Amino acid sequence: MTHSDFRKKKHKGLLKNVEIFPSNDAFTGLPSRRKFIGTAMAGGLSLYVANAFGTMKILSHQDLENNAVADRPFEISLTINPTRGNLPILNWAEEGNWCGRISTIPNTSDEMLEEIKKRGWPATITMWAHPSTRRRQFERWNQPIPDVNEVMARFKRVFGDNFAWEIFTEDDSAGVAYPYTLLREKPGTYEEAKILFDNYLAEAMDVAKPHSDVEQWGRSGYASGAHAFASQGINLLLIERANDDIEDLQTAIAFARGASRQYGCKWGIDFSLWWGVINGCVEKLPTLFHKRNFYLTYYSGADNITVEGGDLLYDLSNNKPNLLGTALAEFGIFTRKEKRGEVKIPVVVVLPEGHGWMTPSYWQTTREAWNYAHIPYRQGYRGVDAFFSMAFPGSNFAMDPFPFGSYKSNNPPASPFAMSCITPEFAPEQKDIYYAEPPLPFGRFENRDKAREDMVKNQTETSPYRPMGTTRWGDVIDVLISTASERVLNYYKVVVLLGPVKMDKPMKERLEAYVKAGGKLLMSAGVAGPYDNDLCGVEIQPELWAGTAWQWKDEPFKGEPFRYCPSKVTPGVNVQILAQTNSGSPLITCYRNGKGVVYTCLVPWFEGVTTLMGAAERMFDEVIGSLQEISIEGLPIHWTSSQREGEMIVTLSNSSTTEWTGCIKVPGDGLGTSKCKELLTGKTFAVQSKGKLLTCEVVVPPYDVMVISIC
Repeated sequence: MTHSDFRKKKHKGLLKNVEIFPSNDAFTGLPSRRKFIGTAMAGGLSLYVANAFGTMKILSHQDLENNAVADRPFEISLTINPTRGNLPILNWAEEGNWCGRISTIPNTSDEMLEEIKKRGWPATITMWAHPSTRRRQFERWNQPIPDVNEVMARFKRVFGDNFAWEIFTEDDSAGVAYPYTLLREKPGTYEEAKILFDNYLAEAMDVAKPHSDVEQWGRSGYASGAHAFASQGINLLLIERANDDIEDLQTAIAFARGASRQYGCKWGIDFSLWWGVINGCVEKLPTLFHKRNFYLTYYSGADNITVEGGDLLYDLSNNKPNLLGTALAEFGIFTRKEKRGEVKIPVVVVLPEGHGWMTPSYWQTTREAWNYAHIPYRQGYRGVDAFFSMAFPGSNFAMDPFPFGSYKSNNPPASPFAMSCITPEFAPEQKDIYYAEPPLPFGRFENRDKAREDMVKNQTETSPYRPMGTTRWGDVIDVLISTASERVLNYYKVVVLLGPVKMDKPMKERLEAYVKAGGKLLMSAGVAGPYDNDLCGVEIQPELWAGTAWQWKDEPFKGEPFRYCPSKVTPGVNVQILAQTNSGSPLITCYRNGKGVVYTCLVPWFEGVTTLMGAAERMFDEVIGSLQEISIEGLPIHWTSSQREGEMIVTLSNSSTTEWTGCIKVPGDGLGTSKCKELLTGKTFAVQSKGKLLTCEVVVPPYDVMVISIC
């Protein structure tokens, strides 16, 4: 493609429906729209983007890699298999103008594809690219195995290139996909598991690459697969949530948003309606659980929310949406009128490439990585667990197939394939069959079908049985893997190295440049070693001592058992000792280098006996807690913040059985006339001015969400 041919192309990846014009005439070609962002960044281009108001913004190399565009387009994808019999569902979604896209299956008829097109929607086709996975899944469904080229040709005849292909659909968690390889091959190391995954992805991409002229999406089941999928050059990364066999929302957002920034793609959350606890879907039950998930995801900056089981959201017999369908439509209409503003994320956690980590569930009795490979934790992984438990308290309760304790009969199981259960259908060998032990030896229901019947009959709110975590510092964390470039690191004010990140020469050079440019780096002994005094300002001794008490600055000593590496401050450098042992040995040091700071914890991996070591926890509170302009006073709650011109937006999600009463404090500079309004209900709250702070006391009902505007 020549420069002149390219000038009028519309890029459908990072930015939707905008004209793009290269500002560098040296640009001579574009392999595919899907690769546009990476190609543009590699060439050092700037892009002129026309927004909805006709004004122009120059997107620099830095903007593209950072995705630093406020109010990026947002859409809701509704997953449905349209037929003549369920066309009222399409009519409902169209009339409300809240649905932006229809996701469907490869055997959807041409007639129904035309129905999607005539309503102005693009489509997404859900069809596994990996040949063995596609074969296993469609054989399991007793359906013909789709021919990729034939299906793609048919969709192109209808939509042109105005559709996406979801090439990965929970390939990291589905029993027919990569987990089957893990169970069959049984890799014994992290490196072996990663090689298997890399090979699996390469086999899938061999099928997908010939069709790179259309958008390609990837849906991860676990957060651990996010960066691997995004690295394949997909346009949109989704992570599935709202199911009892997957992890928490907070971690999914942090991983997806970080992978999006690292690899230049869009991101979103896919919401399931399935709840294995009742062996069924939740469309006939109260909706507060999904409501909180929807608004938190939107105000965390997602580009897309996909909702599975769209066929279930509409009551065809009464020709109206059910409770969950109504809640989704209300949410979609809200997003059309209320822009969320700019979401600023100041902190990034860097994990090792090929880490295989996922939020450990509270009922698991062992700690393992790479999910179905069951590889024991490496050194440093307890610190990863502890950090995310501190950042997102209660997040390890989300994957919970046992809220009602034990069932008298485990037939049907919570899932035929999950971390809690591998049934014979998905077990390569007899020894792979597995049923997790429930945390209680007693329970409420005879079986899961009885649980469903009871909850539907009594219209039981599901939220008490579907825990969601809170946030210690608000929604301030992204997650990258250790291959992230210096340019990506520079977007964040704070970088935290977690787990056994390899401190090789290229990594150290990127970190040194990041710090000298003004960044704050937090790391521990284990990542930093005896030869890293040029980075951390202290000479770490290659031995372990035991401590019994520690002191933060001039505060009283606190008793706590811990292990630490003795160290010596490098002569002639600007190092401050923030915490020390009762014997005077440095425990937390602060080394100023250039415009930035390196904080080093001499406790290996930040790990205490069962949680983070106390001094490490204090360090995180001091550094990360100081970054937030907003403070929330009250009992723990999940909150996010964003900023529009002259206005702060705070989203509060209460996952408690009681109403939450608390206070929001924001700096008054740059805000308007000191008004506080809840955007979902229109309710107003009194605002008080205390010095340079504006304070607003609010009450959030049990299991509900509020979006507070302070201006």
